[in-house]
Amino acid sequence: MIGTLCLREANEIHVIDYDAESEAVKCVNLIPHQHEIWHLAPCPFDPVKLFTCYNTGSNYMSTLWEASPADSSGKGSLKELTTLEGLKTPIRSMLWSPKDAPAVLSVEEEALRTWSLDGSRAVATASSQQAEELQHGLWAAAWDPHDLNAVATVSGNSLAFWDLRTMQRSQSVEQAHSNALRDVDFNPKHENHL
Repeated sequence: MIGTLCLREANEIHVIDYDAESEAVKCVNLIPHQHEIWHLAPCPFDPVKLFTCYNTGSNYMSTLWEASPADSSGKGSLKELTTLEGLKTPIRSMLWSPKDAPAVLSVEEEALRTWSLDGSRAVATASSQQAEELQHGLWAAAWDPHDLNAVATVSGNSLAFWDLRTMQRSQSVEQAHSNALRDVDFNPKHENHL
């Protein structure tokens, strides 16, 4: 999936299919989205669900959608399932839990929050509020696939690790890189590699 970030034009989500045998790339669904898409988070357990993070001009938002298949013209649509409430700072991204559970993590500029999703009623509830000692200017995070209670975050050129049970920083590496860090990810095949 690719989301557009256009201020003066219509924004869209492009669902891309790659055929490895022919090395062909094809857009199989074009879905309109009202606002600039800052981040897309497709659900790893349900291919029709996805989060988008965006700004309406006055509010920072993250919405869980259900995408419809493309019609004969190649266009699909989005059905809003729920929108996260109470976001006061820019939301950078949404992370789905690496296990098959309806839990997500919102990565906000000044907060980390875990959310529980109730699929039957399409309701999102913050189950953990702002983490203590949060670094200002949080940019990205990654859920550790080997420890479902651990998350790594980046802020500036620093790296921090958080325990989601207490929402407190468990350790940090100040000036982990000479340049600003924009993203972090864990190696799913090797523990403690990121």
